[in-house]
Amino acid sequence: MKDVWLLWGFLALPIALGVAVCLWDSIGEHLALITWRPPAGLFAEDRDVDGEARDPAELRGTAYHEAAHFAVLYSLQPDAVREVTIIRSAHRLGAMFHTPFTPAQVDVAGVVFFAGCWGEVLSGVAQATAMRGAAGDFANAVPVIEQFVASRRRPGPVSMVPSSAPPMEQAQGHYQAQAFLHVSNLWGSIEAIATALLRHRRLDREAAVEAFNIGKTMPSADVRSRLVAGWRRSQAADERIARSRG
Repeated sequence: MKDVWLLWGFLALPIALGVAVCLWDSIGEHLALITWRPPAGLFAEDRDVDGEARDPAELRGTAYHEAAHFAVLYSLQPDAVREVTIIRSAHRLGAMFHTPFTPAQVDVAGVVFFAGCWGEVLSGVAQATAMRGAAGDFANAVPVIEQFVASRRRPGPVSMVPSSAPPMEQAQGHYQAQAFLHVSNLWGSIEAIATALLRHRRLDREAAVEAFNIGKTMPSADVRSRLVAGWRRSQAADERIARSRG
């Protein structure tokens, strides 16, 4: 049943993002998409470190997924991050390594777990595809959400589900909303980290933090334009998937 409400909870994403898109559109709908790139010299030429052929779309989605995990955790708990990689192993497509979360960091953990899926969706990956890629994150989030409910806390003013929803769904909506806000606010840094990952496949803490800081120089108008364009690509991808199944 936990898997069911986790999946159904994400049905609220289009509604919330639709509102966000309207807000951004009022400012930057007619802004042309930029061709921003990190300063020359930071990244080496692209190379296939893992030695395996990877589907480019899968690789790109993984890069944004892990970049979002790293950027959000670094912004909330800078000392916790260790490295980030999109080198595939037997059990994962990529990973963000960090120190273990303590009981006092339960809210940080909840936001970080949901950040990866948002990183994929806002980069243009179909929501259905991003949700499959985040299955492990959803499973990790269950104890965090259960603890939120057990503590009888109330979700914040911004949520992905209505206040009439069951407590578990309300708690999930709370963390989804917080993750969305963090990912969207950090999008320039996420773009830079993802770009570096696609070049190097693995970044230690120092390299990932350097990319994070470079991404902060992206103009806010460009960030808005990229977020809106990414969400629209994600919607279009979901529509194509729905038509292919219909």
